[in-house]
Amino acid sequence: EDVNTYITYYCCKVDESYTWQTSPCNKPPNIILMSPEDGSIVPTNVTLKANVTDPDGDKMDIRIFVSEVEFCHFPNNNSGVYTCNITGLTPGKTYYWNVEACDEHNLCTYSEIWQFTVKINPPTVELISPSNESEISLNLGDKISVKLF
Repeated sequence: EDVNTYITYYCCKVDESYTWQTSPCNKPPNIILMSPEDGSIVPTNVTLKANVTDPDGDKMDIRIFVSEVEFCHFPNNNSGVYTCNITGLTPGKTYYWNVEACDEHNLCTYSEIWQFTVKINPPTVELISPSNESEISLNLGDKISVKLF
């Protein structure tokens, strides 16, 4: 028996505690939010995009949340750019979004939280009277009517 044999131990964090093991520690996934950028003004339909990678090459479960509601789930996936299409957003409302990625060892990472506000479109105005290119005379205090929709 060789008494000069050395064994390397790694102190790894596992489920909120630390343990010694002989293999390198598993590293958590990395998340980079891409678009829409934090503070953006967006239309009522938007595509969220994030780059999610795992330094160990582990498969991951990836979830995209909008205002704390899960909108897209990509189970058992590799590193890559993930997109999530959101439709029917409310004009004028601010939404918050983030991404969660958990590797096959249940080591999870949460992205920062970004926000976007849905654009308010101005109303369309239709001139009812007078007809196009007609001229009218108005006096101070006269009223006109327009139809907004």
